[in-house]
Amino acid sequence: MACVCCGHFSLTTAWASEGNIDGNNKYAWSENAGWLNFRPTNGGVTVHDTYLSGYAWAENIGWVKLGSGTGPYANNSSTNWGVNHNSSTGALSGYAWSEIAGWINFDSTNSQVTIDPATGSFDGYAWSENVGWIHFKYDDPTYNVAVAATTTYYVDIQNGDDSNAGSSGAPWKTLHHAITQINDGSSGTYVLHVASGDYNLANEEADTQIVLSQSLVTVIGASGSAPVLNGTGFQYWTTGIEITGSNVTLRNLHVTGFSDANDIGIKSDTGSGNRVENCKVYGNYEAISIYMSNDCTIKACEIYNNTDDGISMTDSTG
Repeated sequence: MACVCCGHFSLTTAWASEGNIDGNNKYAWSENAGWLNFRPTNGGVTVHDTYLSGYAWAENIGWVKLGSGTGPYANNSSTNWGVNHNSSTGALSGYAWSEIAGWINFDSTNSQVTIDPATGSFDGYAWSENVGWIHFKYDDPTYNVAVAATTTYYVDIQNGDDSNAGSSGAPWKTLHHAITQINDGSSGTYVLHVASGDYNLANEEADTQIVLSQSLVTVIGASGSAPVLNGTGFQYWTTGIEITGSNVTLRNLHVTGFSDANDIGIKSDTGSGNRVENCKVYGNYEAISIYMSNDCTIKACEIYNNTDDGISMTDSTG
């Protein structure tokens, strides 16, 4: 394993992002560093499929950063380092960084930190030259770091009802209602499955904006004939989906018909780590806007026949 072996980094103050660590299972322990909180106030660690990001906090060593940006990380330079995650096996590898503790190795010679793919529970030891072993799970006293459970919902414009529970057997009908329910939920990790169909005026979508303010949400359109968000005929629904949360993924959606001047198909506004994957965004005024949003990714999308910009980025980095 390649180690980042040179350079010092100044960690900026962590931003207010809770991450997806369980609120009741968030502490690791070090004899020298004390308790490490993986879901602190004004910070938080996020476990992604292939990497970790964000900040943990320890009273004795301050902020611990889990990665230099968006992973997975090569761990071969002072600008590309962090903790990687194998979601199949649960194995973690690579390095976190603390200005006081230095490099923290999650796959050292004598131990490796893992995340149980079934339960989300961390286990094992990380190693720091300056503070020694950091332990992620113990029975007496009881402590553990664990990923928060995922809440899964379903929406089906053709067969659903907004009075339903949003389950697979009783899906909601409209995307407006589904996003509102997720926004109103407690902090955690959410998956919304969107059935195929036309999410439009004729099928009772509301004439209001859809703003996804919750973080750690994955919206997945059904495979095959993907669901279509169609803004034709609306006066006030002028952006297909606006994201103000962080670590949100939109996957396999079609967005069209937001074609009046200044309308937008998809917009990320002030969040970070948001992703748009395998989407078709066409027939809009502007297709995708990234505004004051850092470390966002647009991947394998088809963007065509839009009046203005296909992709615009303003006051954003990464």
